[in-house]
Amino acid sequence: MYRNNNTLPFLLTCGILGVLLGVLLLIIDFSKILSLLFIIIGVFILIANLPAFIYSLTSGQIGGIISSLFPILAGIVMIFWHNSLLFYILGIYLIILPLLRILLARNKSAHFRIELPRIIIGILLLIIGPGTAVNALFDVAGYVVIALSILFTVIGIYKTRRF
Repeated sequence: MYRNNNTLPFLLTCGILGVLLGVLLLIIDFSKILSLLFIIIGVFILIANLPAFIYSLTSGQIGGIISSLFPILAGIVMIFWHNSLLFYILGIYLIILPLLRILLARNKSAHFRIELPRIIIGILLLIIGPGTAVNALFDVAGYVVIALSILFTVIGIYKTRRF
C-alpha cells in the first residue's frame, strides 16, 4: 500500500497538469500570439505619443517634432515588422557583439572558443527566421515539460509505495 493517502492524488494531478501544459506548448502557435502582442504594444506606443507629436506640430518646435516622431515610427515598426525586425536585430547583435569581444581580447583564440556559440546562434536566427525559431523553442519546451512530468510522476509514485 501507500504511506500517505494524500500523496498519490497530488502526484497524479501534477503529472496530468504537466502533460497538459506540454501538449498546449506543442499545439499553440506562439508566433501568432507574439505577433498579436507586438501589434498591441505598437498601437499603445502610437496612442501614447500622438498627443506630443500633435502638440509639437502646432507649436512648431522642430526638436519636439523629431523627438516625438521616433516613438511613433517605433510603434509603426512594431505593428508591421515586429517579428522579423526583432529577430534580425537580435541575430545581428549576437554576431557583432561577440566579434567585438574577440577583437578586443588579448587572447583571441580563447575568446573565439567562448564566443563561438553566440555567433552560431546569431547566424541561425538570421537564417531560420522568426516564426520558425519561436515555434521550435516552444515545441522543445513542450516535449521537455511532458517528459519531466511523466518522469517525476513515476518517480513520485515509486517512492510513495511501501516495501
